[in-house]
Amino acid sequence: MRYPIEMVGLKGNIKYAQATKLLNLILNRQEPDLVILGSLYGNERANIIHSDICEFIEKFLIPFNTKRQHQYSAPEIISKSRLAVEMDPAFQKLHSEILLWKIPETKLFEPFYGEYSEFAAQTVSLFLENKLVRKCGIPSAAHLNRVGVLPSTLGFNKEGHFRYSGIAIGHDFIEDLLFKLKDENNKLYGFTRYHEFLEKFIPKELREGISILTNHYDLLINFAQRSLARKNSFIGLKNIIDELELLSKTDNFPLLKYLEAALNLLKSLEFEQNDPDELRWLCYKKLFISDLAREAKESGDNRIFEIKSLDLSDNGHGIGSLSVDSKIKNLIKQTIWSNEGFQMGVNWQPLNEKIMELHEDCLVYAEYIIVKDLLEQRSSQDFIISGLHKINLLAPVLYTD
Repeated sequence: MRYPIEMVGLKGNIKYAQATKLLNLILNRQEPDLVILGSLYGNERANIIHSDICEFIEKFLIPFNTKRQHQYSAPEIISKSRLAVEMDPAFQKLHSEILLWKIPETKLFEPFYGEYSEFAAQTVSLFLENKLVRKCGIPSAAHLNRVGVLPSTLGFNKEGHFRYSGIAIGHDFIEDLLFKLKDENNKLYGFTRYHEFLEKFIPKELREGISILTNHYDLLINFAQRSLARKNSFIGLKNIIDELELLSKTDNFPLLKYLEAALNLLKSLEFEQNDPDELRWLCYKKLFISDLAREAKESGDNRIFEIKSLDLSDNGHGIGSLSVDSKIKNLIKQTIWSNEGFQMGVNWQPLNEKIMELHEDCLVYAEYIIVKDLLEQRSSQDFIISGLHKINLLAPVLYTD
């Protein structure tokens, strides 16, 4: 739901309304009211905090134009569907086995994946066997299943068919398993056997959708990073570019369009960025979601782009267990998807509803992260400045331009 338990608890704070007023003043670059500051922090600290905030706004707050407005009537279709399926005993039994690292029988998948139950069961089994784990400690396969069961609940599939459910549960298959699975001769698949990998493990009618949903840029940078580590070479921008250029010389390289796009972006950087995580993040922001929108549109199937909203929303509803940096990145990912969806210009209600839902979810949670800092009563000056820095980090969520 839009207001998780931690947020509901914060809203119960008697000073919550005042902290929200203070945040809105700051977002609009307006001088904070001493009365509000006094009520929040006491008159003894009001003047210095007033001075701190004014100076921060003037010197450090990046200027933005239009504050994003709340859409209080925005749909909650994804979150309500997720809650509804969690009440289904058949889902509960299947999901319980996944969470407890048991490999479920194929028949348990049938109510949710139909003709793709074998693929769904294989996907979960491979993720469990490879011990893939989320940051919160639960099996990664649990996330796949939570996303995979939603297309049927949301009416994506034609009656009696489960194609979108198969695509949804397989959305991380390539990215997480291409460099983990081995053939009968104990040889990895990897880039050179990309198409063989798809043909071996993914049903034909699901391949295009799953491939479109795959972040190939992460795969490329991960490959370069591993290659440099094996050579004991410095893992930085220049060496990553060199590794990718070597890869581009591979005959019939299957992901050449992504490789060329990544190289063009990395070569255009005006600074030496040596953190691979930041390079992956840059590719996500600049390339991946726009590719996803374009390729889904070119395929004539907007449902594929819509499935990404189910993935992002699922990541978002578990956001409370993440670090602050991860929370912020997650919110920005959802906002990038929503903005890209809006720019697609598709006059299609199901997609537009998901865009509205994610925009509002993100705005609510972004404000929560900052208001939480503004409500701290100990070391208030420190927490306030920390909260103000988060405004800059969360600018894509808090502002429309």
